[in-house]
Amino acid sequence: MTLRAAFEDQAVSCERLDSPFMDHLLRILSKNWRSNTKLGKAMAIYTGDIGPTGHSLPLRITGGLHALVLSGQSDALIASYHQTRLTIAPSKLRFHMHLLHMMISYLNGPKPPPQNNEVRRSAALIAGAQVALEHFQRPIVLSELVASAGLNLMWKHYALDIACQVTGP
Repeated sequence: MTLRAAFEDQAVSCERLDSPFMDHLLRILSKNWRSNTKLGKAMAIYTGDIGPTGHSLPLRITGGLHALVLSGQSDALIASYHQTRLTIAPSKLRFHMHLLHMMISYLNGPKPPPQNNEVRRSAALIAGAQVALEHFQRPIVLSELVASAGLNLMWKHYALDIACQVTGP
């Protein structure tokens, strides 16, 4: 499978899951992907399944773009992420891919696939934080790069219910 095909495959999954933003972003990436760039060459080291059931390269790349938005490294990308319909000009996309390559330039071989959008791990994080707070009266600072779209950082917006013991709103 080519990376372009992997973007398209992931876009179809996002469309089925009613995620129009990701669907559109992945189709933009598929249409404008250049394998002869530094990032393209860095992604070419991955062999085997590069799609959603393997190395998940489309999710790694979109996750990296989201990290660029969150880090404030590109005003143009931030502005396009806040639009109802994502618009990224091919020239801007190449610039973002350059930033993304710089961000992941430590890649020197295939890595395990990312675990994106796994908010169930919040149950362990919340429970662990509660235990830590019982023993150490110190603030907890939790950082999460890209995975789960920051949902694991939003504990105050939902509750954990274990054995009829509720923690949170």
